[in-house]
Amino acid sequence: MKIVTHYWAKPIPDRNHDWSAHYGDPEGPTGWGATEEAAIRDLIIGYPREDCRACDGWGWVPGWLGWKSRDCHVCHGLGAAPPHHPMELQIGLPGSHP
Repeated sequence: MKIVTHYWAKPIPDRNHDWSAHYGDPEGPTGWGATEEAAIRDLIIGYPREDCRACDGWGWVPGWLGWKSRDCHVCHGLGAAPPHHPMELQIGLPGSHP
């Protein structure tokens, strides 16, 4: 699963929010911490994600027969499982929307 971290020291004495971490989408869930490790831990504990089953959480699938590797067609390179699989929505499996 892809996790992106960013360091930005704010002009305040509190260092608990200098590092941020997110799952590849800056607009999505974010973890904060005084260190990079603390921000990643805050993200994983606060916003757990299930790995995409199609790419095993890598975000890409290997090419075959000379083709190049490409972003996963299910998670679009994020490595996390989408909230609902499109097939569940089409055939009405338990837990899907009507």
